[in-house]
Amino acid sequence: MLATGNKTSVYFISLYLRDIKGFLGNFEINFKDKLGKPAQWTVLLGNNNTGKTTTLKLLGAISYFEILAEYTNKYRGILRRANNKRKKNELLESQDFFSWLISNKERPMIGPNLFFPFFDYSFQIKRVKITDRIINLDDLNKRGIISNSAYIYDAISEYQEDLIIYGYGINRKISEVSILETKSRHPTANLFRGVELLNFEEWYLQTDYATRIGVPLNQQRAEIQLKRIKTLLLYSNIFPDIKNIRVNSTENLQSFVEIYIGRNWVRLKDIGYGYQATIAWLLDLAKRMFDRYPDLEDPLHGPAIVLIDEIDLHLHPEWQRKIIKYLSDLFPNTQFIVTAHSPLIVQSAENVNLVMLEKDEATGSINVRQQFGSFQGWTVEEILRELMDLGEKTRSDRYLELMREFEDSLLEENYAGAKTAYEELDKILSPSSHQRKVLQIQMSSLIPA
Repeated sequence: MLATGNKTSVYFISLYLRDIKGFLGNFEINFKDKLGKPAQWTVLLGNNNTGKTTTLKLLGAISYFEILAEYTNKYRGILRRANNKRKKNELLESQDFFSWLISNKERPMIGPNLFFPFFDYSFQIKRVKITDRIINLDDLNKRGIISNSAYIYDAISEYQEDLIIYGYGINRKISEVSILETKSRHPTANLFRGVELLNFEEWYLQTDYATRIGVPLNQQRAEIQLKRIKTLLLYSNIFPDIKNIRVNSTENLQSFVEIYIGRNWVRLKDIGYGYQATIAWLLDLAKRMFDRYPDLEDPLHGPAIVLIDEIDLHLHPEWQRKIIKYLSDLFPNTQFIVTAHSPLIVQSAENVNLVMLEKDEATGSINVRQQFGSFQGWTVEEILRELMDLGEKTRSDRYLELMREFEDSLLEENYAGAKTAYEELDKILSPSSHQRKVLQIQMSSLIPA
């Protein structure tokens, strides 16, 4: 459960969809726990092309609220005439976003919650602690919503200050350009465009340098931030093989960051890609939280919404099993909405809002199933078979074929056929498989011809 003390927080509690990107018909995806409160973890599982990334992008779209609310010919013209870097970035991001999402401009959408013109989806947002009121536009002039986006702008802008969304796509890379060049990037730009994330090395070097220069107060702040960075890298358990971090320099006095991993000091750019990708988004998020909540005792405890596409990407299975717990401890008041392919992500979670997205082959639409709870007692095979609807596909085609031959031979009391199938199964089964003993018992019921 998300608890934020006196700090105002805004979280998603549901998403409504209608005829958009493969969701044919009306759908609702909830992001709530059993008590109806915002769930800290929502995991979207499904095969490729089942709407997982689409769902994240629809949620991330609300963080473009100024663009969405003012997306008219007039606003587009203002953007095109602007020549400063921030407006250029806004233009680029908005074009990417709308080229991905835009539907029928001739049919503006009408609906009961927080709707944007021209798009068939809506948001229901819950603001906790201060009020439990849910944004609802039923009472607004619906004709006004179509002709004048000010209604929508006002409705969203009320929540602008407290609606904190960060988004990460599958291309999670540590940036090599200056922090100043990436600072103006939208916090969900990586989800939509795969832009590079924080230049962690530069940030660490700047922070380390700031501990030794300037006024004492700034030095103290830098020391606190440096300690937090080290805690995140060395003591959070997310990076089990990273034991230390330091600043070194070349013969030309070019400073760089080294990490002690395994038994060696390695430059940041030379560590494995799994580590790099995880450091990229995790430290990018940490810096944004540090900047957002500088006065909190622990800025990582501030409220936020984080969207991550394929959180299990590049992670060792052991990492996959523990990532939810570790992130929950680090960011206790962050609502995580993530996609995944690995059942290990779900198996590790104490309480998770699980959303299964499946393609209906008959209709071509995407179906939505949801289940909240703990899956720690489930085997990987049970998750694949029952939650991810793989059925017998949890086994290889060769195994299934041999098992059919074996079972048919048992029914026909065909000892030779059963023996042939058994010997082939014996070759491909795991050395510790209990199935082997079951097959042996079944074989003993047959009498050689």
